[in-house]
Amino acid sequence: MGRLLRPVIKEIGRWLFPEELPCPFCGTVGMKWHPCPTCRRQYKLMRQQQHCPRCGRLGYQGLCPACQSKGYFQVARGTGPYGGIWQKVLYEFKYQGRRSLGWHMAHWLAETVLAEPGFKGSQLVVPVPVGPQKILERKFNQSAVLAEHLAWFLHLPVEEVLVRTRDTRPQSKLGRVARLYNLRDAFSLINPDVVRERKIILVDDVLTTGATAEECSRILLAAGAREVNVITWATGQGEVDENGTKKL
Repeated sequence: MGRLLRPVIKEIGRWLFPEELPCPFCGTVGMKWHPCPTCRRQYKLMRQQQHCPRCGRLGYQGLCPACQSKGYFQVARGTGPYGGIWQKVLYEFKYQGRRSLGWHMAHWLAETVLAEPGFKGSQLVVPVPVGPQKILERKFNQSAVLAEHLAWFLHLPVEEVLVRTRDTRPQSKLGRVARLYNLRDAFSLINPDVVRERKIILVDDVLTTGATAEECSRILLAAGAREVNVITWATGQGEVDENGTKKL
């Protein structure tokens, strides 16, 4: 019986004595459940890197090839590149059920939003929806969790007005053009009055080619939204062509 209770007692002790709690992102002990200095330095360093002024992809002084032609959202920003600590945290959040990470992730989202002039004057937070199958698999919409916490940090309302109308092929292996076709008519809007004449922050977990963000932004603008900007936990890395597809 004692052996069975030992893990429970240990877990209770961690919460009673928070100095033992680790960094939520990398696990460094003694951070009182706050991001450790190393993770904070990585975040600040990424914020200082050159990036595409529209989509935020690192490594570009001007517009990246995918942003040369005008799209629907104005600017998109991620808290860092998809890799390293950002990839690890997102995997644990989405696929290992660590929903508590959402609060810490959203704190960095809020910092990024407040540092970017393009988000100034935003009036509403809207998450990108996921399909019913994904909800069954993960038990939650990761973008909606991030949006709820972000809205709290920014003192803004959040509305889940975008819905998935059909299942789509997995996006991960498709280029930007294929993704756009794959997503056409995959979303719809409920209660369009909520978005009319509003400047919106669209929330997703990752921006890769930007196809999902473009399609959701198109729908919001068609319903009368004044402007759409995008915030994500991570932004895809690597050199891309005009379709947003990674160059080999």
